[in-house]
Amino acid sequence: MRLNTAELNALRTMLGELDPGGQIYLSGSRAVDSGRGGDIDVYLQASRPIDLKTRLRTQYRLQQACDTRVDLLVKNPSQPVQPIHLISVERVCCYKQRTSPVVSQSGGLPPAHSEASTR
Repeated sequence: MRLNTAELNALRTMLGELDPGGQIYLSGSRAVDSGRGGDIDVYLQASRPIDLKTRLRTQYRLQQACDTRVDLLVKNPSQPVQPIHLISVERVCCYKQRTSPVVSQSGGLPPAHSEASTR
């Protein structure tokens, strides 16, 4: 996973505030240690409904905090599963709120106090 400490903390804090019971997935080039460059692709499997205005405001705040483009995809509980949701959880890092990191095919997010890889 290629996030620096500030980016990792911003994702955990802002998405944790948005939906403490949701699951956060990091996908795309930033989820792969050997990748290069790229924006931050985040998928939130929400435990409660998140409206469009709130999602866009959170995405903007994340972009400001991370100083790079952030693509935030949210799947609300009542929303049917779409192909993009399935793609977003393949080969990802996953962090489930209120519990320890969940390890997926490419590994889980490191604890907040660990050194994360820098870009």
